[in-house]
Order: sequence, then structure tokens, then C-alpha cells
Amino acid sequence: MDSNFTIQNLTPKSLVQEFGSPLYVYDEEIIKRQCQTITTALKNSFDQGAKVLYACKANTNPNVLKIMKSNGVHGIDAVSPNEVEVALQAGFLNNQITFTANYMTKEEIDYAIQKGVILNVGEIDTLKKLIAHKAEVIIRLNLDVGIGHHNHVNTGGNDSKFGINLMWKEQLSEIQKQGVKIIGLHQHMGSKIMKKDHDSYLLGIEKLFQAATQELELPYLKYIDIGGGFGVKYQDYEETSDLNLLFSEIKKLYDKYFINVKPMLFIEPGRYLIAESGYLLCTVQAINTNKSRTFVGTDSGMHHLIRPALYESYHEIINSEEKQVESRLVTVCGNICESGDLLGVDRNLKVEVNDVLVIQNGGAYGFSMSSNYNLRERPAEILVRDSKPYIIRKRETLDYLLANVVIL
Repeated sequence: MDSNFTIQNLTPKSLVQEFGSPLYVYDEEIIKRQCQTITTALKNSFDQGAKVLYACKANTNPNVLKIMKSNGVHGIDAVSPNEVEVALQAGFLNNQITFTANYMTKEEIDYAIQKGVILNVGEIDTLKKLIAHKAEVIIRLNLDVGIGHHNHVNTGGNDSKFGINLMWKEQLSEIQKQGVKIIGLHQHMGSKIMKKDHDSYLLGIEKLFQAATQELELPYLKYIDIGGGFGVKYQDYEETSDLNLLFSEIKKLYDKYFINVKPMLFIEPGRYLIAESGYLLCTVQAINTNKSRTFVGTDSGMHHLIRPALYESYHEIINSEEKQVESRLVTVCGNICESGDLLGVDRNLKVEVNDVLVIQNGGAYGFSMSSNYNLRERPAEILVRDSKPYIIRKRETLDYLLANVVIL
């Protein structure tokens, strides 16, 4: 890929000089583009009969949520009480938020009911706790179809902890008789669904529609949530979904099964909306060559972007500036005391000490999965709006890290 890289005409080096390194940077125009692309494609097939919920675990910065709310995203899929609070603060209404925490505590259940958000429950035991509340719930099903770029993000099938299998449909019926109203069905099959996954994905959706219309008695059905997981391109050879085509196929299945009752259809993308807008900028500190490898050591690492270590995920890494040196095969690594702290293995780069590297597709599951391992601070977050950079999260300090520590 050609260098001389800019984000709305701002160079990574200038951003690092102003705000420090490492640094997360988000391009607002790309967030808007992704929101508008998916909402338009969904409307083309479903008109007003379907809504987009942002799976905010991908990136919970409130400024990101506000941008999405202003660009057609109807609601939020939240998986913790704190995510619910951030969604409410960003301006979403309680009935626009699904609470999809798994293995909920009593405190989380009480919180969700008090806030009036839509409960999405994936365990029989949790449903039993809701009988006393006569609660209205969406239930998360596991219909034995799983998709994902790694086993850790495959959320269907017998090896997944998520969802209720239809082997428990008699218990579901009994729980309804005891006062719980099932107002929707939900299924999320996995993360990073690409064009090659369409057949499996549509099979899973058809099973969900069959469960709603043929397997279960659902007199209060209002919602059908087909989950998210729509992928973006991390490598050149990958083919992303044609959303217009995919949603038109889903609409055919919807019309086949939902003849009289027409539940509102939800989709809950996370990665698709935010991944491509984000960049992790880091600075080369040293280059270390041994008998077989050359390591390019940076001031970032797995504590800022865990995906390569956790999922063996690929992120494109480029030098922010064109260099007049020879390209060489290198492994880009971080400064964490772990041998697995590798951000990119066997990459052809023209690189020198003090260069600013750009790790792409960092908007989703980057900062939100970061940590303070080795007692290191997390980076600042910057939003580029109309070619101007704005701090949307300050860089952490040692005082911040130790604020809740009690010294005996």
C-alpha cells in the first residue's frame, strides 16, 4: 500500500506530535458512511420494518454513539449496565436499547427492569428468575449454526456458551404460562461474516424464522433480532457482503415465514459500523534483528490492540510516510513483557526508528478491549471531524490507574 497516509488531510505524524504516541484516531466521515450504507440497504428491502441497533461493545466512546444516532442508527445492543448508561447518556431511549448480557446477576436484572430497557435472555435459569417480575423478554436462541473468523467469536453451536437450544422448548412454554412474555427471538451466529459465509448465515436465519413460526408458541411476538457480525475487509483477498443482496435474501425468507404477524426486524452490527474508521498510531522505538527475524518494536502492543494475540487477527500496518529505504520482512511487536505481543508477523515494510506506523481497522474491539497490563496507560482517543482533531478521551495517567487502589 502506498504511504503518505492522511486522515482527512491530517498526517499521523502531526497527530502524534500534538497528542502523543500511541494514539487511537477515528475518522468521523467513515463512521457516517458506514451508518448510511447499512441503514439504506436495510430500508431498501424492509422499508420501515427493520431497524439497526449498534452493538456498542465494539467501541463504547459516547461520541461514537452520538454520531451513529445522528446517522440513522435506531438503537443500541448493550451487554452490561455500564453500556446501557452510556447509551442513555448518548441520547438513546430505554425502549431503543436491548440488554443482552449473558448469565445476568440479580442486580443486573433489577437494574434492567428499573431502567425499562428490553431484556434479551439466553438461559433458562435466567428466565426463571424473571417469573416473579412477569417480565417481557426477547430470548436468545442457539440453533446450532455458528460462523466466525476464530472459534472465540463463533457464537452458535454446541461449543458456544450463548443461547437456548430448542431442546428446551417445553420449558420455554411452561415459563410463559408462569407469566413471562416472550416478545422476541434473537440469534447471533458469530463475528466477521463475509460473502463466503452467506449460505450458512441464511440457513441460520431460516432456522430462526422457523422457530418463531413453527417451533414455539409466541402470542406476544413483536421483535425478531438476527444479530450482527457483518465483516469488513482486513486483507485484500477478502470479499465483504453485498448488503443489498443479503438483505433482499433475508426479506424473501421473512415474507415466506411471517405471513400474518409482522415482527420488527433488528440487526445489530458492531464491527461494520466502526472498524474502518479507526487507526492505532504508534512509534517505532527500536529495530532488533536476530538470526531469523527482524523485530520492529513500538510504543504500543497487545494491551492496546489484543486482537492479533487473542484471535491471530490480521491488521494492515503501513508506514505513515514514504521512506527512501529498502523494504524488508519484519515482525511488528509491542513493548509488553510477553512473547505473544506481536501486532503483525512477516510484513514487508520500509521502516526506521522514530517512524509512525498506522495500524488499520482499529475502530472495533481496539480500545474497548484494551487493558492496563504491565501497569501501562491506555492511549488517548481522537475524533477527526471536518479535518480538525478533537480529544474524545484523555490519555491515562498513573494517578488514574491507582485511583481506586487502597494502600494498607
